[in-house]
Amino acid sequence: MDHRVCPEAVAALERGHLIDAIRLVRADTGLGLAEAKSLVERYQRGEIDAGASDAHASERHRASSPAHGLPSAAAAALARGRVIEAIKIVRRVEGIDLKAAKQRVDEARARMSGKGATGIGFAGPAERRRPFALVFVLVAVLCLAWYVLLT
Repeated sequence: MDHRVCPEAVAALERGHLIDAIRLVRADTGLGLAEAKSLVERYQRGEIDAGASDAHASERHRASSPAHGLPSAAAAALARGRVIEAIKIVRRVEGIDLKAAKQRVDEARARMSGKGATGIGFAGPAERRRPFALVFVLVAVLCLAWYVLLT
């Protein structure tokens, strides 16, 4: 499979953050550490191209992202419910402070949770417990009805 280096990793490389670039490539492609490192090194040597070919492609990539402007690695982390990881990725990629990164991630979470079933699939802890509570109440009612019918 021919992988490309995502625009966020290219931006990290331009800032001189090699390790961050490798982490972003791993998050974007699902490659292991050695493979991601090799891919980044091949990009640095000019053997492969980036995922975006021009300066505006990164913005188009973000605009089309379901996370409304978050880097793809951060959106993936957020979709898995890993908010802190998403904040860390936004800080590394964008080079912004903690407060600004948290605000961007919180805004993206609000937009994603507002989408419902058509969104990215983000479900916080309360949304994951809801089906369990419904099943618990249903079983309790059925047990009570069975007890009343037997007596």
